[in-house]
Amino acid sequence: YSGLGVYTGSALNDLTLVGTAETIGDNFNPFSAVTFVAAAGTTYYFLVVSASGDFGNISLQLVKPGNNSFFGRMTLAGPRITVGDSNVGATVETGEPGVGSRSVWFAWTAHGTDIVIIDSCGSNFNTTIGAYTRQPTTNSVGNLNLVMKQDSVTPATCTTNRLQFTPVDGTEYEIRLSGTGTLTGNYVLNIVQRQTQAITFLPLPDKVFGAGPFTLSASTNTGTPVTFATATPLTCSVTG
Repeated sequence: YSGLGVYTGSALNDLTLVGTAETIGDNFNPFSAVTFVAAAGTTYYFLVVSASGDFGNISLQLVKPGNNSFFGRMTLAGPRITVGDSNVGATVETGEPGVGSRSVWFAWTAHGTDIVIIDSCGSNFNTTIGAYTRQPTTNSVGNLNLVMKQDSVTPATCTTNRLQFTPVDGTEYEIRLSGTGTLTGNYVLNIVQRQTQAITFLPLPDKVFGAGPFTLSASTNTGTPVTFATATPLTCSVTG
């Protein structure tokens, strides 16, 4: 079992504590974890000590989500998407909009003008979510246009505190998700664009009472399966 400390400073006798942590986890996978917001250009020093006098190999990892930066945002595609990960180690950039200091970014392009719903249901901590657009010629986090945001989403209110708007076809929307304040955890982001459904039936020749069995076939533009039922079971039946 170990303890972990993070410091800044210029000499051993003149260090400033940033954060500490004792061992967490279980007997098979014990570890220590410190979360902090790193400042650009600052040197950090890490102290690992044995909490019980034991000795052995040390593994030190610096964790930061790949989509923490706006430039590294995760590209999502499709009318129905669910992604999940952790925002542990995430920070914010200079000029970044929104509240919360543990943000991750996504990019999603609308297909059509049907209503889109974005929520963080499934996350195990309080989150904030926002949707933005950018000018096609810019790729800067400080030059975004707000579409809609929710600054306080709890696991209990995620179905009501969500984003819902009519998108512009072909427009890329930049989606920001953060913990409230400095909260971190396992997040889930759900995107559903409601599509107007059309059903196409294959041509069916005229039938008369007493005709033998025949096949019905239909498809939808959304890929939803089509099922058949009869309203007059004494006259005809549907099987299969």
